[in-house]
Amino acid sequence: MDQNKSLVTAPNDPDPEWPDGYVAVLREAGAKEKNIPYCVGWVRRFFARFPGRPRRSLGRAELEAFLSEAAAYPGISNWQVQQARDALELYYAKFRGIALEPRNAVVETNHSNRPPDTTIINAHIQNTSAPYTKTNGSARVLSVNS
Repeated sequence: MDQNKSLVTAPNDPDPEWPDGYVAVLREAGAKEKNIPYCVGWVRRFFARFPGRPRRSLGRAELEAFLSEAAAYPGISNWQVQQARDALELYYAKFRGIALEPRNAVVETNHSNRPPDTTIINAHIQNTSAPYTKTNGSARVLSVNS
């Protein structure tokens, strides 16, 4: 997805219904049915990460901070972070019609001095409706059934 410009389509419904309207947006975007609950979950976790803040006040900076925390959590793979990014960008751009700032160039940062906020990410790992496998008896990793 080209991230050099803001692309927003105003939602067809000025008062969108959550989550049904968002699920319809995901289907229109070509999401697989088995992935839709995970996309809804990422959006819910994102807003739970910023309690009390209006959804319209959250933007690219908060989205990138959330994704960085998710990426730093053991057991979260790159594809899951990308799934979260796609889910959140679709939520804003297509479901709510809210433009996000373009993504900045990727720069390497050192997160070793600050542990990630694991409260919301743990909810993803411990989601009992998702299939899990154990690796080396220590870490739980979401299994992928393609």
